[in-house]
Amino acid sequence: MEMNQQTLARMSQMRLLGMHAAFRTSMESFKSEGMTTDQFVAWLVENEWDDRTNRLIQRLQKQASFRYRASIEEIDYSLERGLDRNLLMRLSEMTFVTEPRDIFITGSAGTGKSYIATALGYRACQK
Repeated sequence: MEMNQQTLARMSQMRLLGMHAAFRTSMESFKSEGMTTDQFVAWLVENEWDDRTNRLIQRLQKQASFRYRASIEEIDYSLERGLDRNLLMRLSEMTFVTEPRDIFITGSAGTGKSYIATALGYRACQK
């Protein structure tokens, strides 16, 4: 058991936080018993990858200082707003960033321009 505690301490020191959490969970729940060594290592690496990706997304969103949470999936496409769902789905693929191209969001007051821009910003952080 002492070796496992040293391993956990070293993972923390190396900032392998996802791997640390997965290894600690495996020790508590005996999750690793049904896995081969290769599967166990792959599972640890996958947990570390996911943790780093999630922390990166959270850091980007925090640095962006969005005024509110917005999501492409929550946009209201009702008729009176006149939004083109197909266009917004294409914009959410973020090809305008990689090409690079500018986009302009125009419309009357209260139609949700800021919400759409914020939703696209969140999507850009995720990509």
